[in-house]
Amino acid sequence: MAVDAMKIASRVDVVILATGDGDFIPLVEYLKTFVQVEIISFGKSSSSALRAACDDFIDMSEEPEKYLIGFKNNYKNKNIILQKQKIERNENTNSKKDSKKYIPEKKSERRSRNEKLLGE
Repeated sequence: MAVDAMKIASRVDVVILATGDGDFIPLVEYLKTFVQVEIISFGKSSSSALRAACDDFIDMSEEPEKYLIGFKNNYKNKNIILQKQKIERNENTNSKKDSKKYIPEKKSERRSRNEKLLGE
């Protein structure tokens, strides 16, 4: 990617790099002598030095529905799942308060119950 960007720098007006890796800072500084350099990446995982070095930074996490395929559906489904889990946790908490404490059966009781089921 770096070599390709350096080769085409004299023939374009803008170079857009899709990375947040700070290792590309020297490339950005070199390219800025010829063209405008823009970076597109997720801001949380991008190098702050890279963000400072470029001419423009586009943070994809600010508008994920614009950059991620199916984000709206996944986001809505995830919220629905989280709401259901929260309701289930509340119901389980309430039912545990109301129910008696579980006492495991003894080995001999379990054996006799199994023998009755098997008809032995």
